[in-house]
Amino acid sequence: MQKRILASQHSFRLAQLLGAFPGTLKSKQVLVNASSFEPEVYSRPSVAIIGTRHPSAWGKMSTRWLVSKLAPLKVNIVSGGAMGIDACAHWAALEQGLSTQAWVVGPNLRPSPRSNSQLFQRISSQSGCAIFTPEALEPHGNSKPLKYHWIMRNAWLVAASDVVVVIEANEKSGTWASAKIAADLGIDVYALPGSSKNPQSQGTNKMISMGYALSLDLNQILTNCSLDALLHSSYNLKVETKSSWSLEEDKNVAEKAQFLPISIEERLRSPEGLSIDQCFQASEWSEQIAKLLAKGELDLAGNKLFRRG
Repeated sequence: MQKRILASQHSFRLAQLLGAFPGTLKSKQVLVNASSFEPEVYSRPSVAIIGTRHPSAWGKMSTRWLVSKLAPLKVNIVSGGAMGIDACAHWAALEQGLSTQAWVVGPNLRPSPRSNSQLFQRISSQSGCAIFTPEALEPHGNSKPLKYHWIMRNAWLVAASDVVVVIEANEKSGTWASAKIAADLGIDVYALPGSSKNPQSQGTNKMISMGYALSLDLNQILTNCSLDALLHSSYNLKVETKSSWSLEEDKNVAEKAQFLPISIEERLRSPEGLSIDQCFQASEWSEQIAKLLAKGELDLAGNKLFRRG
């Protein structure tokens, strides 16, 4: 089912963004492809997860892990429906029972890439999920999207979010423009650090070093989401929901990871392996893990890593 809504019906940031677009790109309406439009869903905190179309195992694993950690807060997972990190984020959200929205350049009823048609079908038919297209970016007749249409799409995607997380990106990519737009709108941007030998991590590493993004910090993202939820008047975050993601539990994991009496090498070779929680909570380990993954020296089983061979 397709319908039109005013941008202001979705979020105040979309309404704020309208004035930044010149001429025909100044959409006041957004096309929605969804089984049903539920405005209350969009008053929940929304986390945009974006990144490269060609992610490494480290990027895909990190995306699934992050979404699983956000699941108890019942946030919306926002992305662009593209191959790679976008698709991984959408699928992870669906698997966790979260609402997810794909912001696409039209046609709204037949979005691209066609290789993600199964994903788009799931999103458009699942309650609380939707495919959004700014009306000005919907092609007419035989017209095809132009390069700058994708940049404008990225702006709408970011404006619909409370937090933006970049999972791997090349140095020259639309993700950089998205991070800049987020900063201009006062939205926090986090980036996943990775190995300097991994081409897909060069962009995110540079974002962090230049101050365009903060290094991925799970506890801070969770805190931001819970605060945003409390500020949204139409979404009442209950105390039991807030406690369900257990910030104290994550702190305990961090302490255990940082003070384990064995080395990272011993942990990777042990039957227990190294959990992804420990990869992120122990900051001195995440860079080493990224390098080993880039070299193909680790195996991933579930949410644990093991030394290959």
